Amino acid sequence: MLDYKDIMPEVVQVIPDDSFGIFAYFNDGSVRYKNLREYIDQGGVFAQLADINIFKNTITVMNGTASWDVEGKWDEKAVLDIDPVELYEFLHKNPENMIVKISKQSDIIKMFE
Repeated sequence: MLDYKDIMPEVVQVIPDDSFGIFAYFNDGSVRYKNLREYIDQGGVFAQLADINIFKNTITVMNGTASWDVEGKWDEKAVLDIDPVELYEFLHKNPENMIVKISKQSDIIKMFE
């Protein structure tokens, strides 16, 4: 497995869930889960995603990360996105998160073996 410090983590696929979370699949084969409810509740630009239908139906991969094309223009400069390093490092920063605990017990995330 590649060490993320040797490469720039890049999201290649993203799947949203019904609780404002996303599963981000990275270019090293790993999968990360992050719930973005906190970002949405803080307001600002992410407040646009408070409608679960917008959150789930406008998500895509652009600029190597999870992005929301809320304007429907497919313009990589006009999307909302999350820093891919932040998504990648979430597991390291949140070892007590339930998804992290489950992931450590599965084959999904092999970095903990």
